[in-house]
Amino acid sequence: MSLGHESERRLKELLVAVGDGERTLESSRQRLCNIRDFAPHSAFQRFDRDCNAFVSSGEIVTFLRDQRNFGISEGEAFRLVRFFDSDEDGRLSFQDFLQMLLPCTDNLLRNISLDRHSTRVGRFESLPYDIERALLDIIEKEVDLMRRLDTLKRELESRFDFSAMAAYRSIDRYNDGRINTFNLGTFLRSVGHYASETELLAIVRRIDTDGDANLSYAEFAEFTRSQCPPSRSMIEATARAESAERYRRRLLDCRNTSPLRPIASPRCMSASRYASPCRHSSPLRPSSPYRARSPVRPMPEPLPRCYPSPTRALAPVEEDGLVTGLRTFI
Repeated sequence: MSLGHESERRLKELLVAVGDGERTLESSRQRLCNIRDFAPHSAFQRFDRDCNAFVSSGEIVTFLRDQRNFGISEGEAFRLVRFFDSDEDGRLSFQDFLQMLLPCTDNLLRNISLDRHSTRVGRFESLPYDIERALLDIIEKEVDLMRRLDTLKRELESRFDFSAMAAYRSIDRYNDGRINTFNLGTFLRSVGHYASETELLAIVRRIDTDGDANLSYAEFAEFTRSQCPPSRSMIEATARAESAERYRRRLLDCRNTSPLRPIASPRCMSASRYASPCRHSSPLRPSSPYRARSPVRPMPEPLPRCYPSPTRALAPVEEDGLVTGLRTFI
């Protein structure tokens, strides 16, 4: 089973949003690492206020409030921590923290940032202004990307023909059991989007969790599942879409495929439930859906037509006068 055209289009929009967001984040990470005073250890100490060698969602919210950002909730901060948490303990270790801040495509810049000398950051101290603004920019873009992807995932899940397996098979058309840049690019081209190699690598890098540059079904299914439950309006829209699809299939099943009978329209088919069983008695002659609603009435016999005489009938006195005048004239 594969996805329909509309579901494939929505899946394409989701994948394109992943690629665009990941490339934007990569640019922000490189911009942060290009600051000469930035040191990853100092940035980690700036977040880790309780000095327990871990960064929690509450500490990220504290950093955001210090930067006058009140639009990101603690729940969204926890989802951000859970996305980069490798051991699933609800906290970010130093290696998880590096995965969120350091670039993925520029290994030289990554190593230069790691080799920089770090200074101790106290509990009530802050980093330079440009570094803190760059850190804030990365976190804000991560949260914005999660919000955007959640919206697209819910729209995709609202489709009646969507399932994680159907979406996976639509991309893995060669049945390799994995999704790589080759079959991902083939799928995007088939739906009208010509992605570059950099964009394809960004999509795979964002979804891949084990770092093998291939997407298994488990990784893809976890990615396509939305984090927020669907709303009531979305459930109602899904029910309406399923009802419309069932009606369409019922009409297709009821279509007359005989070459001697014309294909009736849905309006005529809805009217056929009131028709007489003798309606299609002739296989060669189509009948109107409105003919069988009223009983057949016998045609009345035509009345004989009376044509009026071209001359008016004369009275006897007038006939005598006319004959007398003719005789006199002759």
